[in-house]
Amino acid sequence: MPSLARGSLFVDLCTSLIISARFAPWHVGEQTMAEEQLPEVINQLRSLEQEKLLFIYDRGYISIKFIE
Repeated sequence: MPSLARGSLFVDLCTSLIISARFAPWHVGEQTMAEEQLPEVINQLRSLEQEKLLFIYDRGYISIKFIE
């Protein structure tokens, strides 16, 4: 049976805790999901007084639009 959904996670690499998780239909792209999650993750971390943020993405996220 083919996949019917796509998942997107933001994980704290120091603690291995999931900061944000989303599931969407398979036709929604990974970049789209990450772009929607990123502002929420930034706001969440800044509310915890985390100002120095570094995000590492795996392959498939390399585009000028996404980096901006």
